[in-house]
Amino acid sequence: MQEVIIRTNYNNQIGLGHLFRTKALANKFDKNKYKITYVLDHKIKNKKLLNFDYLSLYPKNKNFTNQVVDAQILKKKIKGKNIKYIILDDYRFDKTWEKFFYKKQKKIIVFDDICNKKHLCDFLINSRWTNINLLEQKYKKLVPKTCKK
Repeated sequence: MQEVIIRTNYNNQIGLGHLFRTKALANKFDKNKYKITYVLDHKIKNKKLLNFDYLSLYPKNKNFTNQVVDAQILKKKIKGKNIKYIILDDYRFDKTWEKFFYKKQKKIIVFDDICNKKHLCDFLINSRWTNINLLEQKYKKLVPKTCKK
């Protein structure tokens, strides 16, 4: 079974919006028989909030330090899995993290609604897409030419 990895972050202070918008996409993939796995920084208390499998990257006493370390940890944890898509919805990440997975038999889907970072992705979703022409111009230098926006 092919798998979709969703890298985001959620705790009592941040990430509820990221969690819900990725869940909408996760439900679509789930209906198409993909295995869904969320990847979070730490364990969550309310597992029913996700309704999908999840793994935490860091022990309780450790926190995110940088994109490279995060990507390396995730790469080790998913080695050997049949990953089709990696969905990234986290403002801490950009092309530095994405280069570990881009063009390696996985499609990268990035949620970005700020338009201020370069990304290496196959698909870009901007939930605030209002002025198509303006955003097309802004993203022209931020994503690969082959990226579907």
